[in-house]
Amino acid sequence: MPPSGVWATAVGVARVRALESEREKALFRDPLARAFAAAGGLWPSSPPRPDDEAARRGRLAVSLSIVIRTRFLDDLLRQACASGVRQVVLLGAGMDSRAFRMGWPEGTRLFEVDTAGPLDFKASVLGQERVVARCER
Repeated sequence: MPPSGVWATAVGVARVRALESEREKALFRDPLARAFAAAGGLWPSSPPRPDDEAARRGRLAVSLSIVIRTRFLDDLLRQACASGVRQVVLLGAGMDSRAFRMGWPEGTRLFEVDTAGPLDFKASVLGQERVVARCER
């Protein structure tokens, strides 16, 4: 089943994370983002959209907010774990891959909460990629 609605948005966010991961001075690396975007039909490119200046600026603003938000939350979670937090709950987890791409202290448990469609899609991609979480999941 192809992604739609909020689920499609999660795949779009993964595409932005994949693009950021390819930059030389990326704010983070997400090795699974490209796989999520490709499985959702958004890699290597996304569907055609309006291409006027306002649309380009809007897409840039959204992309930058995703990149900054990702880095901010990565840093926040690292700080929380450094202070002893060992349980993390990601609401609306979508295609989040922090369980696989971040270093977690021993005993950390990460809960991903979302609807069945995105979680099933994500599980399918993770199975194909044969990745192992770096924390309990």
